[in-house]
Amino acid sequence: MDISIQERQRADRRDLLAILRESFSGIYLWHARRILLGPAAVLAAESSRTPIGLVIMKMLAPGVGYVYYLAISPAERRRGTGGFLLDRCLGYLDSHGARAVLASVTEGNLPSERLVASRGFHICRFRDLARRFGAAAAFRLWMGMTVAPGERVFMRLMEGPRSI
Repeated sequence: MDISIQERQRADRRDLLAILRESFSGIYLWHARRILLGPAAVLAAESSRTPIGLVIMKMLAPGVGYVYYLAISPAERRRGTGGFLLDRCLGYLDSHGARAVLASVTEGNLPSERLVASRGFHICRFRDLARRFGAAAAFRLWMGMTVAPGERVFMRLMEGPRSI
């Protein structure tokens, strides 16, 4: 796989907008664009210096990371790029102290559900967050993710001695 992954600073992300336009529409496109150009962390996948994918992520709270959006150019899908990018995202969040990582996927998006499941994510309901973090913290996490109707939340507990 001849793909490089780089963290992109805020001022160097405009060329990634085309990937969002190919991957999302409507309110999701508007929100993804807003988040891409904002303060969240972004990793970009490139092949021959051409952007082919991206992942937008952030720390929601100490010890809790969030995968906002993961998008791959349609021509590059089903080649392992999404998994490669998600692995790098998990490494990035782990290096920033994440002991748990959350992601939301639109119901029925089977390729995305399969991808997160393949990386150890499990469906997580609000009550699961409340049991693990307490009701107030769960509410803050849920709101921080901007979970929309029709989305399913997934959580992965990171390995290592600093478990939540």
